[in-house]
Order: sequence, then C-alpha cells, then structure tokens
Amino acid sequence: MLRQVGGRRRSATGIDVVRADERQDLMGRGGRGGAGESGQVATGLIICTVLGLLTIMFMVMLPEGSAVNQKSGTQNAADAAALAGADGVIKSIVTDLATLPLSAFAPKTFSCGLGETDAARLAASNNAQLTSYCYDWRADQAVVRVQSIRALSGGQHSQAAALAKTGVPWGECAFSSLPKPTPEPTHTPKPTTSGSPSSKPTSSPTSSAPTGPIHLVCGAITIDYTLGPGGRLVLTDPGALSNLLKARLVG
Repeated sequence: MLRQVGGRRRSATGIDVVRADERQDLMGRGGRGGAGESGQVATGLIICTVLGLLTIMFMVMLPEGSAVNQKSGTQNAADAAALAGADGVIKSIVTDLATLPLSAFAPKTFSCGLGETDAARLAASNNAQLTSYCYDWRADQAVVRVQSIRALSGGQHSQAAALAKTGVPWGECAFSSLPKPTPEPTHTPKPTTSGSPSSKPTSSPTSSAPTGPIHLVCGAITIDYTLGPGGRLVLTDPGALSNLLKARLVG
C-alpha cells in the first residue's frame, strides 16, 4: 500500500518511492556534473601539454639562438679587424711612399704582415682572436680570419672571414715618364805628345732633370712626385694621398 508523503509516495515498508520523472531529473543532473568534471580534466591536460611543448622548444631554440648571435658577433669582429688592418696599411703607405728610389715601382716595405697588429687589436676588442692575416699589396686586399674566444655549448668556436681594401690598385702602379739618372761627369784626358802642353779634361754630357711632376699611375689614380735631392722621388702632396686612401670592406 502506498501513501503520499510530501511530493513523494511512501510504501508500507516506509521506503520512499521516486517517481520516474524525478529519477530522470536526478540522473540528468548527475550526468551534467560528470561531464563538467571531465571537461575540466581535459582542459588541464591540454594546458600541461602545451606548456611542456613550449619548454622543449625553448630548450632546443636557446642554444640555436646563442650560436646565431655568436656567429653574428664573430663576423662583426672579422669586419672590424679587416678595416683596422687596411687603416694600418694606409698609415704605413703614406710614410713609405713619401720618398722612392728613381726606379720602377716596387715598394719593399709592402709586406704580408702590414697592418696585422691593428687587425689583431680590433679582433680582441670584439671577443675574437686573429687566426690568419695577410695584406696582398698587388691586389690591395687585407684578408682576415678570426674565431670567437668563447666556445659554444658543444665546444666549437665560431669562425668568420673578411676582406678590406685601401682603394688603390698598387699592383697596377707604374711611373709614366721616369727620368734617367744623371750620370756623374767623368774626366777623359786627351793623349798628349811629349813637349806639348796637356789639354784640359773634358766631361761627358749629362741629362737635365725634368722640371714638371713625375706621375705614378695606378689604374685611374695618379700620384704626383718630383725629383728631389740625391736623385730620389719625393711625394708632392702627402695630404692628398691620405685623403685618397680609405679602408673599405669588400663583399
């Protein structure tokens, strides 16, 4: 026998009997609660997965970024060293070309190591060390190779190279109208007969020095000299030569 108690019916044994519509309502609410909890768990898993992937990417990309930055810094050091080497060459050239012998253009002071000290100093100031250097005066090229002082995580040192010029193709230089050296006068006495007075010695003819400038032609560039004391060539305008020369990177 069932009795109505509140909104529910109670059996004779005292057990509440839930109606079918109430049972469906309770089941629906329980199902919705379970689905909400499952959605929260799935969202948490997605967030953890994304964070893990970002961490892995950061750990992988950090060394790569460091290597790229060091490579860029090493290249900057090579460029600075090459320019410094070319500047050192220019300083030496202005001094060395102030006077030249009266002969074909072949400067003996133009060596492979010209400007190397300046290049090494600039490389060191940019956290790199000079591994090779040579100035080829005929091609007007200061070739520099450097490597980073600090090693990467794998123990490697980044390397870089650079090339700079002074702006004058020295290998093409030649004097356009080089005068011949003036010979010293020589005395050649004429043979005399006995009893006759000896004749005065005569000197051999000499060439006169040119009064105009002597041109050192280097491609499209002309450097003027004059004939100075002792038969040496003297640079007419050292300041003009200094302004003409300028260190510049190539490539």
